[in-house]
Amino acid sequence: MSHKVVKTPKPKVGEKTPLEIAKIKSLLKEETNKKKLALLNKYWIRKHLETKTHYGFTKIEDRPRLQEVLSTFSSSTEKDSSYISVRTTTTADDTRPSTENDQSLLAIPPLSQDMEAKLYIETCSFLVHHHLSYGSAPFLLECMKYTSTHYSPELLERSHLSSTTTKRIIKDVICTSIRNNLLDELAEVPYSLLMDSSSDIFGGKYLAVFARFIDFNELSVSTRLLKVIELTTDQTGETLLQLLNKEIFLPNMNIRGNLIGISTDNGSNMVSSLDRQVDPNGAGVVNRLTKETKGLIFDRDICHCFNLVAHKAVEGLSIYIEHFIRKICSYMNSGNRNSKLK
Repeated sequence: MSHKVVKTPKPKVGEKTPLEIAKIKSLLKEETNKKKLALLNKYWIRKHLETKTHYGFTKIEDRPRLQEVLSTFSSSTEKDSSYISVRTTTTADDTRPSTENDQSLLAIPPLSQDMEAKLYIETCSFLVHHHLSYGSAPFLLECMKYTSTHYSPELLERSHLSSTTTKRIIKDVICTSIRNNLLDELAEVPYSLLMDSSSDIFGGKYLAVFARFIDFNELSVSTRLLKVIELTTDQTGETLLQLLNKEIFLPNMNIRGNLIGISTDNGSNMVSSLDRQVDPNGAGVVNRLTKETKGLIFDRDICHCFNLVAHKAVEGLSIYIEHFIRKICSYMNSGNRNSKLK
């Protein structure tokens, strides 16, 4: 039996064999991968040079050189962009704005212990200059960190906040939001009201209203300022009740239904008593609320009671006893004795 031999045709002159073509493709692929890898390395190096951390550690005199390197990287990357497509996600903490558009960053000094010490000194000087407490320093520093990471330097540079704008934002936005949240809580839980009126040095009259309730989230009794109501010349019990209805009760009727107690001083516009009990026919705001809310508990403010007792006691003291008490206080408050007592 004869075997037929199949002869492989010889390639023509200048024609590549399949093995040579495979080798060439392999070499081209390897070369392309090397180029892509080089571009990747260049890309991530450029990303590192653009970070705030690297910029902060760069000396001031070396920053113009850093600008040149970044511009060189940018131009070369644009030319070779057909070789690579990279998806990245960046945050405000990872990168900083382009130095071409933000020349103000050139003034940022590098990170060092001296700059850290200077930051602390200037922060403390700010507290002293504006008469702020020592305890506000951590909050001020947190505010500085928050604004630097959430807002651009351009926005902070052009921002302006006057005392009038600050007052309006606090009063109309922040306070309103806090009060509405508190009213929503009072619509869900039983609570008591604590009220007291006062005046300022300019003759203005105000009624402070506090709410006391059980905070089931914190498992504690919470006392919160609910409203400071400006009073007019008419401060009768009927007027005060109208103000309470307008400012507190009317937005949600469940708030009125959850009221279980009230505490005030002994002012006639607050409560009228009969045999040390709330007079059902009285004209005070407590008397009127008691008529409309069955089972309402009234408790006189103990602080006002103590104040009345102290006033009466002082009237009965002789001048000698008063001087004696003052001398005792002066004696115990002297420097050496006070330090020994501590």
